[in-house]
Amino acid sequence: MLSIVRRMVRSKFMLVIFGLLVVGLAGMGLPNMFSSAEPRGLISSGDRFIVKRDAERRVDAYLNAVRENQGRTLTRQEAAQNGTVQQILQGLISETALLGFADQHNIRASRFAVTEMVANAPRFKNAVTGEFDEDAFRAFANQQGMTIKQLEKDLKDSFTREYVVNAVRTGVNVPNSLGKVWMTSQSEQRSFSYVKIAPDQVPVDLEVTDEDLQAFYDEHNAAFRQPERKAVSIISMSPSDFLSAVEIPEADLRDMYELRIKDFSSPEQRTITEFTSSNRRDVQQAIDEIGAGRDKEEVLSSISSLTTTSRSITSSDLTNEEFSRAVFAVSNGTHIGPFELEDDLWTGVIVEEITPGLAKPFEAVSDEIFQSMALIESEKIFDQKQEEFFDLIGGGFTFEEASDALEIPVMSYESIDTQGRNERGQVIGGIVYRPMAAQIINQMSFDGEVSEILDDVANGLYVIRLDEIQKSYVPELADIEELTKESLLAFRKSQAVESQAQKVLEKATEIKNLQNVAEDFDLKFVKPSTNLTRREIPEGISRAMAFQILGAAEGDYVLAPEQDGSISVIHIEKITNLDPEMLDLMSISGKRAISEGLETDIESAFVEAIIQESEVEFNNDAIAEFVTSMSGT
Repeated sequence: MLSIVRRMVRSKFMLVIFGLLVVGLAGMGLPNMFSSAEPRGLISSGDRFIVKRDAERRVDAYLNAVRENQGRTLTRQEAAQNGTVQQILQGLISETALLGFADQHNIRASRFAVTEMVANAPRFKNAVTGEFDEDAFRAFANQQGMTIKQLEKDLKDSFTREYVVNAVRTGVNVPNSLGKVWMTSQSEQRSFSYVKIAPDQVPVDLEVTDEDLQAFYDEHNAAFRQPERKAVSIISMSPSDFLSAVEIPEADLRDMYELRIKDFSSPEQRTITEFTSSNRRDVQQAIDEIGAGRDKEEVLSSISSLTTTSRSITSSDLTNEEFSRAVFAVSNGTHIGPFELEDDLWTGVIVEEITPGLAKPFEAVSDEIFQSMALIESEKIFDQKQEEFFDLIGGGFTFEEASDALEIPVMSYESIDTQGRNERGQVIGGIVYRPMAAQIINQMSFDGEVSEILDDVANGLYVIRLDEIQKSYVPELADIEELTKESLLAFRKSQAVESQAQKVLEKATEIKNLQNVAEDFDLKFVKPSTNLTRREIPEGISRAMAFQILGAAEGDYVLAPEQDGSISVIHIEKITNLDPEMLDLMSISGKRAISEGLETDIESAFVEAIIQESEVEFNNDAIAEFVTSMSGT
């Protein structure tokens, strides 16, 4: 809301309104609401808070880690759509709560603990001297989007959280007997057989009379009720609306090309000579002698333990980050090392030749350059148009009048329910994927009502107008006759499958032989070759079947309804396990597994209690807007 207020006061029209409002409030002796501090971001607890920039930095750090550790590129949009961004936010909530709790109880890590960790971390040591490298530490901070001071604070907070959590974990002790019970459950194997009764395997009366339809319609009247729906229009404005108005001279494009030439060039290539040995002293000797001016070829050939190779590389060819950074930071002819790239294997390097990357022709990248420059120019136009947008909307002009004046679109949408779906059940993306749009529409209550100006995706703005409210109703049978018939036939099939499955179950339970019953009912009898365990479900076995099998006793016959309308009749034939001596031996593993689970559960419960006790506050609107902006929808 405050971001809207800030933008609205740029408008001359709204400045007058706000001026009168503030004067009026002062005259009434009320506090000045416009002098309060800014909202404390997305999440806060005590003096700890997370703003949008912090969340973005954490998301980007995760994406960089995925790229470096897994060799794949994950975008912000993909991370938001697969739930990763939401998980990161949940983690930030827990961290903020823990730090707020620590502050309340004067728990904090010392600066010495952070200094000691940083000084001894391999990634912050100079590749040549082995001493702490402040430049490496600063580079790491830059990669995380932080200053050195911010990184030191972040590390200190991390230590503090560990102190709190480790204190909770200490003392968890699982009895051996419980470990044995867990291992008994996990190592248990169940052999079974089953038959499946599908809707197309049972006879169903397909003849439907008018009387049948009427009776079914009357009995299931509530199932056909249509919810209240609202038809709305949205007027929106974003920088992309003005891209077509941007013109950029070719000379400016070429200047930008020269400025960003590295962005359009292939990676730099270096030819290096590597010499390796299991003896660190021999590698160091070679480096020292080459540094003293001896011929490198003589030096490398004179030390028998060295293995020498030459190759051409780019930075992406080197998997060790510290090694890659060192090799590509030095000038041509430099010799560096030793590096321990594998256990007890030391490497020295001589940079023999540096080949700069090849630049793509201007013509091949001119469109890309234009798009990036045009976006900046369109944002300038957008900023200029904002004042007019606020004046028109705040001044009571209709959407259509504002649209004509600004040359921006008005989108009218068909009626939707509270879930953003139309009468055909389709999701209206222009509403559902807009920040707060569905929530705002659900709160609107009369025809012609107009929302406040809202933040849109891609740094845009939008406003909603409620055009019409369609009351909830039950359609006449004549209008949904085909749907009613389909529903009646589906209901009959479901009833028929359930009846047949019950007969098979009763017969199998009576004669204790599912295979013979399958033959009597002309059903396929299946006996899987792989047993079911709590760790592995055999191929072709659904979760519904597995749930019923694991919950039954040996010799039981059970039913497992499936999502496709079929029902499986299952016989649990035999339950086997390891012998008692083996279970005793493996109970240690069970004890460890339970301990880990208990520690996680205790930690989760502790954090949840802290969230309540610390009165963690959430800006739900800002969080929803943040996730939506990440998804790019």
